[in-house]
Amino acid sequence: MALARLKNLLQGSRFGRIAAVIGVLSLVISGSQAVSAATRYSATTYTLKNLAATVSGTSVSATATVAASVKTTAQYAGICVRDANNNNHDFNKAQNVVLTTTGTALKGSSQTLAAGTYTYFACIEVQYVWTQVGSNKSFTIGTTGTGGGGTTTCYTQTWAQGSSGQCVKDIQNLLNYDVYQTNTSQYLVVDGDYGSYTAAAVKLEQNNNGLTQSGTVDAQTWPYVCTPGSGTVPSWYTSAATDAGCPPTVTPPAPVTYTLDSLAATVNGTSVSATATVAASADTTAQTAGICVRDASNGNFDFSMGQNVVLTTTGTVLNGAAQTLASGTYTYYACITVQNVASQVGNSQTFTVSDTSGGGTTSTLPYASALSGYTNLAQSYTASDMISGNWAQKANDTKEGGATCATSNVTYDATNDAVKLTTNGLPTNQSGASCGDIRSATTVPTKNSVIESKIWLPGTSSTSMLDWASFWTDGTDANGVENWPVTGEVDAVETQYGQSYVSTHCGCMPDYNPANFGPTENWTTEPAGWEDQDTTYATTSAPNVQPGWNVVDIAFNADGSAGIYYNGTLYVTVPASALAWNTGYTYINWGISGAYDTFSQSSWPTGPGYEEVQYLKVFTP
Repeated sequence: MALARLKNLLQGSRFGRIAAVIGVLSLVISGSQAVSAATRYSATTYTLKNLAATVSGTSVSATATVAASVKTTAQYAGICVRDANNNNHDFNKAQNVVLTTTGTALKGSSQTLAAGTYTYFACIEVQYVWTQVGSNKSFTIGTTGTGGGGTTTCYTQTWAQGSSGQCVKDIQNLLNYDVYQTNTSQYLVVDGDYGSYTAAAVKLEQNNNGLTQSGTVDAQTWPYVCTPGSGTVPSWYTSAATDAGCPPTVTPPAPVTYTLDSLAATVNGTSVSATATVAASADTTAQTAGICVRDASNGNFDFSMGQNVVLTTTGTVLNGAAQTLASGTYTYYACITVQNVASQVGNSQTFTVSDTSGGGTTSTLPYASALSGYTNLAQSYTASDMISGNWAQKANDTKEGGATCATSNVTYDATNDAVKLTTNGLPTNQSGASCGDIRSATTVPTKNSVIESKIWLPGTSSTSMLDWASFWTDGTDANGVENWPVTGEVDAVETQYGQSYVSTHCGCMPDYNPANFGPTENWTTEPAGWEDQDTTYATTSAPNVQPGWNVVDIAFNADGSAGIYYNGTLYVTVPASALAWNTGYTYINWGISGAYDTFSQSSWPTGPGYEEVQYLKVFTP
């Protein structure tokens, strides 16, 4: 300050030259002060007052106290940890830590480490330079066995992939004989490194003994690892067992057993639900658990299974939500999957479904009450009529798509008095694909008439339909000749992509000339994008149709429109404009196949399935 005042006094005077000299002197002095401060800062020293670690099994925590010769703020301060390979396992470090002259405590919160010996030390970062404070120490995770003189043994701890050390070597030796016996080509390299091969051998041990395949040697797995296989036990196995701390006599826990406490089914017409109660001798998590169902041909009609179900010692209730089944006698039982092994629990029982729903072969009115005005039963065909009339052969004569379904895929189901159409579910463009079809022997009018059929549709749940099961009409030309696609169709049911849709096709797709085939309007309830771009989409809501038996009515109204009814409920009305191609008569078709060519999608439920047709009726006013 004195220098500054002196310089101000001399500014502008004849002593200006002296002022300049004083200014230079001032810079020299201030620079000297800065150098002195930097020297003083760099001279700060740090002292480690204490350092300790606490090990509990595979968990470790640590503390340290560091003092500074001059109160200093460290960007980071904490406890660093290195394993035998100098890999970093540092405890979380604190930021902006004030290191005082009396000492600042640093804490390393508990962390879990693999077996082995670790080096640890106090570490700080000041002015972006990391420094170790004081000497380092070491701690060990996992004592090497009773031979090490400790009470904590390999046997009492858990070992997993990433662990290392003598205990892992013991485990590898034990597994080599216990799992692989004399097949030395499969032996693990005994290197003390718990890698993927060791984990795989542990999983094999667990699988062989009905344990969860975790790949971790835990309290449940150790008794089996310490139990040698048959034959003469090699000395190196005995040495490993002793070093690992295996008890002289190891008795593996008894395997878990399962008991069926109750099993019952409720049948209401064609709807069936069921319940079961399963208890386990020890609480166990089943990958799946539920109620399995088989028909007389051993076909699978299982209720939806629960996932990751905990089976308790007091009993766990399993529910089979209602599903629709065809007439017949079924066997059902509680079934679980544990450790990738499916098994039946307890004895099986049976239930019988008798289809007494409306719309039977003797009814003289349409099933949908809204169509009660159609009192004249103009045509009626039973399943026996369809079989004896060789409707399967007529389907293969149709011009629609040049169908080539084997007539052997159409059989008579005496139990349900129905025609059964079968498929293997393969996409239609795949080698070996099969399908089943039938077509009516005569045409039916498409004005002032109701076409009704009772059909069985396959499926995997209440909303997921299987394969391409269909019920549709094919129009005729003025001479009564089927000429698809020019004469169009009305698809009352198409189970596409695991759901059911209604669609009509007027023959005006882009690959045809609308001028030759009538109006250009195409109409469908399928999702936009599935059909051609000239389609008018009416709705994408799910219809009231489900796997099992369904009564379907197609009402061709006097105004040229058509109503589609599922199980007595109107689903949608096809506008007259979409049916302008209608020439007055149509054939009736039923069929099932796998996905159709390019429309096949991997998410589409598929597999061997069937569709059944119980009757066809035609009503007029």
